[in-house]
Amino acid sequence: MSDGEIIGMARIIGDGGIAYYIQDVIIKPEYQRQGIGKQLMDKVMDYIRAHANNNSVIGLMSAKGKEAFYTRYGFMIRPDDRLGNGMTMWWKNDRC
Repeated sequence: MSDGEIIGMARIIGDGGIAYYIQDVIIKPEYQRQGIGKQLMDKVMDYIRAHANNNSVIGLMSAKGKEAFYTRYGFMIRPDDRLGNGMTMWWKNDRC
């Protein structure tokens, strides 16, 4: 938040065991490229580390052109020129 204004959010949904989906990592454009998205994504990955089982599937849909942001966290690109890239990760407990 900036002066009470919400400037970004991240949300993860799933079954609490084997399937997780990173639904949103959104930062208002004027606050992008300041490390806020990284901070939010780090928190999402902390949650995954604490709750995902070995071989859980973690998925997300990346906005076109933003895929490199998620590959830094271990996500693999599944190409789709029309909508941007779907990305998945097979969670291994030793990834921590």
